[in-house]
Amino acid sequence: MSTESSPTDVLPDVTPPRLARVTRAAGTATRGVAFWSGITLAFAQIPLFAAGVTGADPTLLVALVAVNLAALALGSDYRA
Repeated sequence: MSTESSPTDVLPDVTPPRLARVTRAAGTATRGVAFWSGITLAFAQIPLFAAGVTGADPTLLVALVAVNLAALALGSDYRA
């Protein structure tokens, strides 16, 4: 019986640099899209209020506000 370990027994502790860059870029892009979606959704609600669409269907208003808050929360760490 040998006490030597094979190279496949040990997992690397460091994420490969390319994977780390791709993950970071994907996170930045996701935060950016969420940030700008939250801003545009806030402005999109104004014409809906003016047209009375949200008064006729309060479920739409609740859904828009929930999506807007979720987008703003997800994009809150975004730095342009």
